[in-house]
Amino acid sequence: MSNADYVEFQQLVKAIDPGMELLHVQPLHGGLSAQATALDVALRDGRQEKLLVRRPSAEALQEYPDACVNEFKLLTFLYASGLKVPKPVYLDNSGNFFGTPNITLAF
Repeated sequence: MSNADYVEFQQLVKAIDPGMELLHVQPLHGGLSAQATALDVALRDGRQEKLLVRRPSAEALQEYPDACVNEFKLLTFLYASGLKVPKPVYLDNSGNFFGTPNITLAF
């Protein structure tokens, strides 16, 4: 991972919560439709959490341009309904980070 990528993840974490600190970045391998990265973060109260950032592939976005919005809305509805799905944390549909739409979920 490049230093520029790490800086992007730091900026994403600060957009989610300015008091959150990025501790560690771990790319996850094996996904076909999206690139996934695990983030270890420290919260304002000192607790640590793990987040997952999903960035759909160019092919997936070409076929489904609203993939991130749809996934985020669906997970928000399912989580609010009490189903055991990852908690949606942040939606960046405009590609402010990484130059492509992405969503952040609780790991």
